Amino acid sequence: MLYLSRYTLNFIHKSPYRMSEKLEKKPVSNTEKEGGRELSPAEVVEHLSKLKQRYCKEFGDKTGAEIIFPKDTKIGDMDVSGQSLETVLNGFIARLDSYEPPVVQKQFEAEVSTEKAEEVPSWLLGHEELVWNGAHDNPLWEVQAKQHKNEVTISYERRGMTLNPGRDKEEQGRDVESLKNTFNLEEWKVLQKVFDDYISLEKDLEGQDAMAKKAAKEQIFAIVKEENEYRNEAGKEPELLKKKIEIALEEVSKKTRGFKKEAIDVQILTQNAAEILSQLLVLNRTRGDGKEKIPEISSDVKEFPSFDLNMKNLVECLSTQHDQDKGMTLMLGEAGTGKNIAAEYFAANTKRPFHWFPCGRGMEAIDLVAHYEFTTEEGTKRFLTDLVRGIQTPGAVVMIDEVNSLKPEVQAMLHGLGDANRTLKYDGISIPVAEDVLIIIAGNPATYGSAGNLGEALLSRTRGQSMVMEYPALTKGELMAREEKWSKEFLEQREQEDNTLKDYACDEAVVLYEELNEFRGLSEEEFALLWDVVVNETSQGSKITEAGKNEKLAKLVTGPVGEHVKKTLIDMRDMLRIADKWRKKFERKEGGFDIVGVSMRDTIALIRAYKKEKDVRKAYLTLIDDYKKNPIDGLEVTHAAAERLINDVLGSTTTV
Repeated sequence: MLYLSRYTLNFIHKSPYRMSEKLEKKPVSNTEKEGGRELSPAEVVEHLSKLKQRYCKEFGDKTGAEIIFPKDTKIGDMDVSGQSLETVLNGFIARLDSYEPPVVQKQFEAEVSTEKAEEVPSWLLGHEELVWNGAHDNPLWEVQAKQHKNEVTISYERRGMTLNPGRDKEEQGRDVESLKNTFNLEEWKVLQKVFDDYISLEKDLEGQDAMAKKAAKEQIFAIVKEENEYRNEAGKEPELLKKKIEIALEEVSKKTRGFKKEAIDVQILTQNAAEILSQLLVLNRTRGDGKEKIPEISSDVKEFPSFDLNMKNLVECLSTQHDQDKGMTLMLGEAGTGKNIAAEYFAANTKRPFHWFPCGRGMEAIDLVAHYEFTTEEGTKRFLTDLVRGIQTPGAVVMIDEVNSLKPEVQAMLHGLGDANRTLKYDGISIPVAEDVLIIIAGNPATYGSAGNLGEALLSRTRGQSMVMEYPALTKGELMAREEKWSKEFLEQREQEDNTLKDYACDEAVVLYEELNEFRGLSEEEFALLWDVVVNETSQGSKITEAGKNEKLAKLVTGPVGEHVKKTLIDMRDMLRIADKWRKKFERKEGGFDIVGVSMRDTIALIRAYKKEKDVRKAYLTLIDDYKKNPIDGLEVTHAAAERLINDVLGSTTTV
């Protein structure tokens, strides 16, 4: 007798049309019970693969023997007599790779209903209604035909993606086995009706009509069962499919003048249809839950104070758009302020699909709607843009980037997206915006490089939804002024009254400190406290006491490395002082700083260069050398201005 650890394999037949494998595990702990839920196909494959590794590969390597099932051994109703364990497991895995049990959707819904509410970020508090809880757009894979003279070649398409039989993952992102996918026009007319009927069944299966849903389920699983038997039992024809081919053939021959019915080989066409439907069934059973475009929450994004404030401003704007169901959010900011990151981070935290569409100066109106690709095999193909796909995706965040680089007549095409009826119009066609889509138009200030101005008509559709993405704040006063919306004059007055507002904010430093080995292992709160004690030389007794009680901070400040740590913190401060002055001159386009600024990507590159050199000046010169590699007219003026700025700041710095 063969014992396979704690696992037993069984077939389950809960309906005459359901054929799927399930791996049942004997209960050994509360964790393994998991409420008695059924395992997904992927989980079953994972367990089967572990069995294969342990009892086939590892056992075989150790003993040189192979496990063979004895005579009259059955697993469920399958006779496995004389077969090796590896062969049987491979058979199960192959089937599970091909078919997804219908219970998966029920299981997914059940899991969603019992999900614990996730904690929302602080910048989203009070606007939890922006978290998308609606249905996710999940279109079917469908057969698409391309005709050349009297010949039709088929492929599979979904969301603008095309899969061609016989091409591998490297070519198209997914392996699809080769099969006959070229037919004459008469054959295609018959096949088209069969495939259309199948897609109708899939749509009924996902619909709300209980009777239609039940009938569709029975028919689809009858097709699955028959097709499975056809593939695994030589000579057995798929009778149900053959009947559909014959009915389609009769209908087409009656409606098509000169149709040569006798030229159609029903048996061969049935076999061709079975193979194509097999691939379609697999694609549609494994197409996911419609959440493919939802970004993952990146651990690389640090919620430092200025970023947190930018996110709050973005949420306020998008909340207005959500409540009014019209308008567009305008996000202006210099290059490198994190506009794209903020929009994608919002989408990730609100479980919304994210679609990014970049604009350019040479774009015409058609470029907002479609783009074309040419291959020698298939000729010219038209694809919808991510803008069009995005606005048709319920709950999506659609970011139209560098919008002020568009010509006025092309900008005008976007007006409809901000109106009450929310549509994109082109060439007499209106493309409606789906439910609760949030639209962001982003750009650099009008004086930046190639960007032009935003038209007044477009701006009018962003009223009450406009924001500016700021670079990180240098001082605590600047940060507070942004939070409280103080004027420059009022900030200066407050700084006279409260000298601590001139202290350096631990803002962008939160993003940079983990790059340096000296501060590895410190939490953001611990580093902020260390920054205040050393950089700002705080006189607050409570902070000094708190830092002294923290063993890690005490060692850094008073231990053998104390002076080195203090110098490193002062160097970080000077690095950010230079960056801040450069950015402010760049925003005003003065003193030679009218081409490039210092983005947050640049400060990360700076801190990494500093890590090697331990010298602020050399780190900046490394960055300037990188700039020199860009063939941009006038950049040498910026290089010279930057070197003067570095000398001015570092020359006035006192060492600690």
